[in-house]
Amino acid sequence: MAAGYNQMLELLEQTKLFLAVSEESDWAPLMPQEVIGIIDSEIASLHSQGRFENALKLAALFAPTASIQEIAMANGWDEPFLVLADRFDRALELL
Repeated sequence: MAAGYNQMLELLEQTKLFLAVSEESDWAPLMPQEVIGIIDSEIASLHSQGRFENALKLAALFAPTASIQEIAMANGWDEPFLVLADRFDRALELL
C-alpha cells in the first residue's frame, strides 16, 4: 500500500501543477480550479483516512474525455496527461 500511496500523492500533485497554469476548456464540465479542489479534498482524505472519500469521482476525472483530459488538450499537455492517467490507474490498483 505504501508504494501505491506515495505514487498516488506524487501524481496528484503533478496533476495539480498542470491544472494550476491551465485555462478552462469549453469541453470540460469543470474549471481547472474546481478539479484542483476535488483533488485537494481527496488528498486530505487519503492522508487522514488512508483512503479516498470518493475514489469513483476521482477516477472519473482521469477517464478519457473527462475534465482533466479536456483541460489538458486545451492547454497543450495532453501527452503528459496520458502518462498521468496511466500512473493513476496503476497506483489506484495498489491502494
